[in-house]
Amino acid sequence: MGHRHVNVSEKKQNWVNDFAKPGEYVSYYLQTSFFGRETYIGKQNKPEPDLFQVKKICHELRVELRSHGNDITSNGTTIEQLNEIERYVVKSIAEMEERKMLYDIGIETEKEQSDIINSTHKKATYQLKEGIVALSKGNCIVNIDFKKGFFSNVSGIFTIIPEICKMNTLQSFYKFDSSFSQNLPKVKLELEFKPANLSDKPDYPTFIAIEPTLVIIDIQSEKHLPVVFDDFFLLHNKKEIVSYFSKFLVYLSKVIKLSKQGIPVPTPLIKTLDSVTHFVYQEIPISGLFRKQNVNLSWEYNRSFKSFRSTVKIPLEFDIKNITKHKITLLPGFQNCLFARLHKLELNITTKTGKGGVTFLPIHVV
Repeated sequence: MGHRHVNVSEKKQNWVNDFAKPGEYVSYYLQTSFFGRETYIGKQNKPEPDLFQVKKICHELRVELRSHGNDITSNGTTIEQLNEIERYVVKSIAEMEERKMLYDIGIETEKEQSDIINSTHKKATYQLKEGIVALSKGNCIVNIDFKKGFFSNVSGIFTIIPEICKMNTLQSFYKFDSSFSQNLPKVKLELEFKPANLSDKPDYPTFIAIEPTLVIIDIQSEKHLPVVFDDFFLLHNKKEIVSYFSKFLVYLSKVIKLSKQGIPVPTPLIKTLDSVTHFVYQEIPISGLFRKQNVNLSWEYNRSFKSFRSTVKIPLEFDIKNITKHKITLLPGFQNCLFARLHKLELNITTKTGKGGVTFLPIHVV
């Protein structure tokens, strides 16, 4: 950061500064060329041939500085970007279907079709029937319903709200060094217990166990990934994400069918569908990286909310013995045009009675 480089992504070369304010991106364009020479076997005194280009590769890279601000890129959140892409695809297919209808009634030239389509659409808006819905931090909340029984007098709703500061990062490592444990990120848990009955002196949960697991998220495509992935995207579960991207396969089949009927396919549309239909999402849990934490709870009664409240801070302590035994390597997260590696933290929370819940938080490995 702070150095100067030549921007060769356009026709002309110009010097630009590698600088971004916190929360913004610096983009890089990397171009690599491979050259070779022909070899003449059995021929002497042959002049050395000229170099010829074997392969040319281009990559777009992106570097981000994070701040306490909201996790929104200049192009909007990941969900907003994906919904905008789907809206474009739906609109383009609708136009192709209209061209097919015009062709069937004898209007065959593309110009005539475009004139009719542009006059009838009048900048029509296309609403998504089942666009992916953005999640908030509220989806991380765990609610545990206690009912009085033989082995426990606890009765009420136990609410756990996890939180981690975006500036708290996890240090990557190849060969683990115990010095990493000196500055560990902490997970903050806001706890609330609302007793079912306040007339008697209520019992409340006195103990929780937290088992953290790091989940590696690999996102890739054979084509250019069209979006930037943010923290809120990680709050969606794997099934929901995979199901959403599978919809684009249906859109692609419609485009192929119309193409076979002689309807021209816009180049941006086929490139977009190529990208999102080759989308691969994988989650890899790394168990045994962190130590399990047992916490005894102390409560304060809040008269305004008629509930008991408590705050707990849990350091993410490495399980050094397990890491050394299994030789675990932790790689940093990054994003480029074909691949993204992200991380989230799974918190398995249980109480003394065995009841509990699972929640997730995004975390950054550097």
